[in-house]
Amino acid sequence: MGFRACVVVESFLDQLRPIWSPHPGQREFLLAEAGVQTLACGRRWGKTDAAAVKALGWLLDREDAEILVASVTLDQTRILFDRLVELLAEWLGRFGGPKPEIRRAPHPLLKWGGRVVRARSGKIAAHLRGYRATHILIDEAAYLPEKVITEVAMPMLATTAGTCVLLSTPWGHNHFWRFFTMGQSGREGFWSRRGPSGESPYVSASFLAGQREILSERGYAAEYEAEFVSSAGQVFPQEQIEEALDTEVRMIPQAMTMVGVDWARYSDYTAVVVAQWLHGRAQIVEVQRWQGGDWAGQVEWVAGIVRGYPSGVVWCDGSGVGDPVVEMLRSALPQHAVQGFTFTTKSKLELIDGLRWRFDRRQIGMAPHPDLLRELAEIRATPGSQGHTRIAAPSGGHDDLVMALALACYRLPRGEVASPVLLASDLKFSQSQPGSLVRAY
Repeated sequence: MGFRACVVVESFLDQLRPIWSPHPGQREFLLAEAGVQTLACGRRWGKTDAAAVKALGWLLDREDAEILVASVTLDQTRILFDRLVELLAEWLGRFGGPKPEIRRAPHPLLKWGGRVVRARSGKIAAHLRGYRATHILIDEAAYLPEKVITEVAMPMLATTAGTCVLLSTPWGHNHFWRFFTMGQSGREGFWSRRGPSGESPYVSASFLAGQREILSERGYAAEYEAEFVSSAGQVFPQEQIEEALDTEVRMIPQAMTMVGVDWARYSDYTAVVVAQWLHGRAQIVEVQRWQGGDWAGQVEWVAGIVRGYPSGVVWCDGSGVGDPVVEMLRSALPQHAVQGFTFTTKSKLELIDGLRWRFDRRQIGMAPHPDLLRELAEIRATPGSQGHTRIAAPSGGHDDLVMALALACYRLPRGEVASPVLLASDLKFSQSQPGSLVRAY
């Protein structure tokens, strides 16, 4: 960066010191001035604070600043937006100035004189074409479809010669990795840096040591060392997962709906995934997980989600202790078909093989959900006892959302049907086996 730009940023950070002070890694990021900046961060490194300070500097630097803040979900975007609002309020409280106009719904918006900050979710592709921006901040950029960044966000900078900042924990060798490698190679206009969690003075060595013990080697490398781990050996190849990402997925009332439930075991999560059949694809319209609580609490939480889909058919883990929980769920959902699925080494392999079949044939469409995407990337097939293949997440990892996804897709059609939307009314239920489906076409 130029000497003058460096001096300006250093002066800004000096003025900001009573409010907030960066650690060395954050300072290096804040001093970067390339047109495309890629920051790969470990957990708790402090990327939200650093990104919010970056945006504050842009607001103070340009009276015509138009900033887009985006992430995979609106809730995630609000975290960054709210931190920027807090920092701006503290700045104005210390140095004075007009108060900004802030709107919280339907999307966060900040107006401050001629300056504007818009906050949007990963669905920006449907809403922001045609807008301009002087600066863009995209959090969890590794989990957004590449086209949202390259075909929607970046063209907003075409007439402003602005800056695009991509922040994320790494996720395989995808578009985020490619932008990162461009910065590492010294390509003009690109900057990148890795920010391992250990750089933060607030993350203790003992905490990291504990995480290293309980997480898989791959999981720890990605989540805390901010390393781009290889996708070799994945059950679900990286490119197929990326092809399934769709920011326009939406719930269709009355469409055929399947709900997959994987019950929690000890430190695991109870996971719920809702799929609808539309235009020959399983559209994943809801992904939720919850940890803790007794069985009654878990059943009521799951039932609360399922009630939002009056025609939904539920498939859930009915193995072992899960069998009486299935009965509890049936009692809580008398108007829904609830079916238990018994997990064995063989049945789990067949279930995952069916899900892989759908990914192979591009029959999955889902909005970016970082936890689900991490699980899909982590799950492995390994040799088991007596020559059987074992499907599981590595030690310290989770596969709850993947199993719930596989259950949600288990009894969906395998190909296009006459009607692009298969309705619940197109099905009839077997009276002898609750939840068993017989196609009516």
